[in-house]
Amino acid sequence: MDEYTKIFRSVCADINKLNQLNPFYNFKITRGMCADRLGNTIFPYGQVAEEQIASYCYDYSRSRVLELIAKELEENCIDGAIAEVGVYRGEFACLLNRLFPSKKLYLFDTFEGFSEEQISDEKDSGYAEDSFLQRIGRFAETNIDLVLSKMQSPDSCIVKKGFFPQTAANIDEKFCLVSIDADFYRTTMDALNFFIPRMTGGGYLFMHDYNEDELSGVKAAVKDYEKTHGRLSKVPLSDFGGTLAVSMP
Repeated sequence: MDEYTKIFRSVCADINKLNQLNPFYNFKITRGMCADRLGNTIFPYGQVAEEQIASYCYDYSRSRVLELIAKELEENCIDGAIAEVGVYRGEFACLLNRLFPSKKLYLFDTFEGFSEEQISDEKDSGYAEDSFLQRIGRFAETNIDLVLSKMQSPDSCIVKKGFFPQTAANIDEKFCLVSIDADFYRTTMDALNFFIPRMTGGGYLFMHDYNEDELSGVKAAVKDYEKTHGRLSKVPLSDFGGTLAVSMP
């Protein structure tokens, strides 16, 4: 065990003790500081994998906005299923599943990374920087069992393995929350065309990498969609991946 892991575990244990002594404060680890009083956390420290905690801390802004949106959906009784396009190792899907344990969660991914055709198209279009393409092999480092092992309510998950939007054929659902983390222009555009007509009023879309310089195809897809269908109600987030939140009328 390296020194970082030892210290991280020690901090988590200490925060657990603080929360037991005085639950009112509900201390949590956040990115950039040891602990803060910023509301409830969905993670009971010491009872979940370190990878999940590290992911929450690393992308704290997006995770915290998701928690607040979940409250909005619940308080306003917004019905519909949940979906994520681009699951990778399931860290964000885990948050979705914990916040909405009784809702169906559709997980769209190849679980094998990107195809050569996808990579070639994005590179030729100039949307994906070489710095990203050099790391692209890591997206194959996942599998369905790994993702489902992280879920609090795996029975609520519906895995759609393969290339989107083909994997969405014959799905007859309304959706209240969708996370699109497809990285590339074409899949992002396909996801917008598929989900927006199926969104419940008052629902939300999360567009990961919208303000990510290495993946300009995401923003290009949103802009092109707006040219055809009209402007979306957009709120950029200050998270690591430059996520865009879109509220549905």
